[in-house]
Amino acid sequence: MKPRARRITIGAAALVAVVVAVLVVANWATVRDHVEAWHVQLTRTTVIAVAGERCSNLSLVGRLSWELADLSACPVIFEPEEPIVMCGGVSGGAAPQSIRNVLGFLTYRGYRVVEQCFPRKAYIVVRDKR
Repeated sequence: MKPRARRITIGAAALVAVVVAVLVVANWATVRDHVEAWHVQLTRTTVIAVAGERCSNLSLVGRLSWELADLSACPVIFEPEEPIVMCGGVSGGAAPQSIRNVLGFLTYRGYRVVEQCFPRKAYIVVRDKR
């Protein structure tokens, strides 16, 4: 390879590396959430709630995950073995009627809901450790 072509190739590779680094730093919260969501899916036993299926998990997070899947038409991935405090409002009657209500209720109960966009759209329900 000629010296000029080598310099151009190295310059282009350095430019790409700088652009990737800037994008990762600028969007660190999103990158961190996606890495955590993938880590949960790969290292724990998870259940995928799909719209149209019925809930077989009687825990709060299970019921809300199936409700979120029905309302959003996106799969919801959660870990069913987490310690759950039952709530009479959800188990005994009216279910939340909007995605925003379900997300707010999960946040109130100590969960974070990560909206995963890659490889396909899904919600990941993770116990918030913060």
